Amino acid sequence: MTRIGKLYQREFPDFGTLILRIGLGIYMLKASGSYLFEGKMGELIGFLESLNWPIPDILAPLSQGVEFISAILVLAGIRLGAFSMAFTLFVAVVFAHGGRILEDGQLPFMLATCFLALGLIGSGKFSMDYYLFERKRNL
Repeated sequence: MTRIGKLYQREFPDFGTLILRIGLGIYMLKASGSYLFEGKMGELIGFLESLNWPIPDILAPLSQGVEFISAILVLAGIRLGAFSMAFTLFVAVVFAHGGRILEDGQLPFMLATCFLALGLIGSGKFSMDYYLFERKRNL
C-alpha cells in the first residue's frame, strides 16, 4: 500500500475536533465581537424590536455576551461552551428567524448543529476538558 493510502486510512479525531473548535470558535468570536465591540449592537436591538421581543436592550447584549464567552470556552476546549452556543443559536433560529432553516435561518442552524455535534463528540485531547477530567482518569 502506498504512503498516501496508509495516511488516508489513519484517523486523527483529536486533530479533527481541534480544527473544528478553532474554526467555529474564531468565527463566533468575530461575529459576536462585532456586535459587542464594533458598534453593531443598535442593529441587533432594532431587529429584536421589530420582532416585538420584550426588553431588547437587555436581551441583545446578553445574547452576544453569552456567544462571546461561549466562543472563548470552545476555543479553550470546554464542552459547556459548545452546548451553550448551540442553545443560543437554536433559540435564534426558532425565535429570530421563525424556524426558516432553509432561508434566512440557514447559517445559525448550521452553526448550531455543528456546536451541538462538537458538544456531543467532546473537545478531544487538545482541550481543557481533557486536561481537567480525562487525563486524571487515565493516570
